[in-house]
Amino acid sequence: MPDDQNARPQEIALPRSTFSTEILRNTDDVDAGFVSDAWIDAMSVFFNASQIADTNARQKLNPRNETRGTIDNFLFPGFMSIRVTASGQHFTRGNANFARDSIDGLVLQYYRSGGILSEAGGDSKNIGTGDLHLVDMTRHIHATASDFDAFNLLIPRTVLEAADINMDNHHTRRLAGDAVATRILARHMQDLHLMAEYMTPNEAAGLVAPTVSLLRAALDATPEALAQAQPAIDRGRLQEIRTFVDRHLQNPALSPDMIAHALGMSRATLYRLAAPLGGIQRFVTNRRVRHAFRLLTSPDGRNIPLIQLAFDLGFQSESTFRRAFREAFGMAPAEARDLGAQAYVHYHAAASRERSDVSHVAMGDTLYKKWVADLLT
Repeated sequence: MPDDQNARPQEIALPRSTFSTEILRNTDDVDAGFVSDAWIDAMSVFFNASQIADTNARQKLNPRNETRGTIDNFLFPGFMSIRVTASGQHFTRGNANFARDSIDGLVLQYYRSGGILSEAGGDSKNIGTGDLHLVDMTRHIHATASDFDAFNLLIPRTVLEAADINMDNHHTRRLAGDAVATRILARHMQDLHLMAEYMTPNEAAGLVAPTVSLLRAALDATPEALAQAQPAIDRGRLQEIRTFVDRHLQNPALSPDMIAHALGMSRATLYRLAAPLGGIQRFVTNRRVRHAFRLLTSPDGRNIPLIQLAFDLGFQSESTFRRAFREAFGMAPAEARDLGAQAYVHYHAAASRERSDVSHVAMGDTLYKKWVADLLT
């Protein structure tokens, strides 16, 4: 988790909602029965959850003896990213769910650890670690899970149909984790969720089309489909690079190796993706001096010594910082500071306009109940 001083301002962050049984367990006067009931209620937005009753299944899956789980949600403009970590349980979805929630969409599940036995219409599938599992939320399903950690996407039917993806043939489908397209999609799903807290809604909106294109390529499972999706994939990865760099601007260790390792790509891939930005080193430098400009022209940053600002932003010397700043803005840092009052007025007005476009929703433990309804209507 980032330090508070590096976190995105609340008004431009993606909406987030979480539920955790651990928080309840640490609350006074809360017993195990209440925790279990609360978990069932939290999961009921998507599935009915219950303890595994079958003795053979319990012996095979070896679940924990008590109900534990965390549901972490981000609302993207077009889908939801949901990370669920939980003890082994039985999950179902049927007529009562359909009548209650009317969810018409596809849930794509990537099992980072653990797995499930999925059953629908007499067909059973074993979904293991690394695999992806697709669930049509308008159809019946029974699934028995081990302890697991899963990254999920809930994508409305309307979004899929707009991308020429037919939901009807994919219910309980398994995408094998050893397939190249599956591995790329799984990594993308994980990165989406882990980077979501650093994204603005505008940044997140730019990742919807690449995500759906990558899903289509994984479903088609052909080299041609993957090649067609590659431009969209690259745009999504480029946005991940931007988000990661902005998150670590004040980390002096920020480097191409650090970026490539954190985002799970080779140096060659990183340099290829960053070429339209003028190269990764130039891009990092430009983002740093633009951050410096905002600090120098704001009331809070006018007293920061230039040498301190340079070192805080990873420059090796004040002269290197001054040179990069002048190249970007055509003026010295001191000139920007002198013009700060006027510059800040213009910058602040632009930022205010951006913030005014962001809808605000009060956060809550199970706010995603409302999100699901809004997303699918």
